[in-house]
Amino acid sequence: MKIKLGFIKNIALLLVFVIMQIYADDGGDDYGAPNEHFYHRTSIMPVLKAPKNDNAILEIEILSTGDIHEHNEHMATITNKINELRHSSPDKQANTKKVIVVDAGDIFCQPGNKNCGDRHLGGNGSVMAGLMSKVGYDAMIIGNHDLVYGTSRLDNYISTYNLPIYAANKVKTPRSLSTKNGHLFKYTYQNYSVTVGVIGTMCTHRQGYHLDKSSSEKKSNLAMKQVTTENVKKWVSEFQPKPDIIVLLTHQDDNLDENITGVDVLIGGHSHNKIDKFINGKMLVKAGAFGKYLGVTKIFWDLKNHKRKGYIESEMLNM
Repeated sequence: MKIKLGFIKNIALLLVFVIMQIYADDGGDDYGAPNEHFYHRTSIMPVLKAPKNDNAILEIEILSTGDIHEHNEHMATITNKINELRHSSPDKQANTKKVIVVDAGDIFCQPGNKNCGDRHLGGNGSVMAGLMSKVGYDAMIIGNHDLVYGTSRLDNYISTYNLPIYAANKVKTPRSLSTKNGHLFKYTYQNYSVTVGVIGTMCTHRQGYHLDKSSSEKKSNLAMKQVTTENVKKWVSEFQPKPDIIVLLTHQDDNLDENITGVDVLIGGHSHNKIDKFINGKMLVKAGAFGKYLGVTKIFWDLKNHKRKGYIESEMLNM
């Protein structure tokens, strides 16, 4: 029995020696240090935690259409894309995002007109008005085709389908037309705020208007102010307070739009051209025609320092 106990004692001492040797060969680790694998598991949360962002950058995204002319083949795609962008995350350089959706006029089209072809939707414009309502525009304007079903019908559609149509340059129309000059949007984030003034104007080419042939409406009963830099200044001054960012909606020739100054973004229509360029201190955007494109214009605003951050960006998305 004594021999067996001595043998077991020797084996135990040998095991202790081996264990001590293993630790000695392991780079001199402190026995009190935590296990390496456990340390990484417990530290994974603070490693992956996003760093504190002290910025307050707002991305203002302006989505635009124009000159759709009752071409409904892209309306579902436009509506879905706008809804997607409304709920998407902001650009990586921004903390939050706000979306403004606008249309630059000519949603309707005279039956038989070359711009409509066989795509006229009927219903005296009510079908197209309903489709535009589903998009949920924040601002719209009157193109030279938008009185084709009569001023009274358009006035009815404004209220029935909740179409926010603005016409700051309107002087008179053949019949009463309930429009406002524009709208002041205010956005707040972390107790900081920015204001965006959107001014809408109706087509300035009186002779180019298509009026309701079944009524007694005449072009002589239609009058509007020209959209010039001086007139835009007057319309901007009507906002209280003055907007930090100014967006102008027009329906006129490209050269007239190019000459306008004093705004940050000009969303235009009428020419059916696809344009997104910076000219005369503003971003000029025209989303082609027939709903083929959606304009996406981005402004990044530094809310803490109350100024624009970087350049205004713009692109056209195929629909």
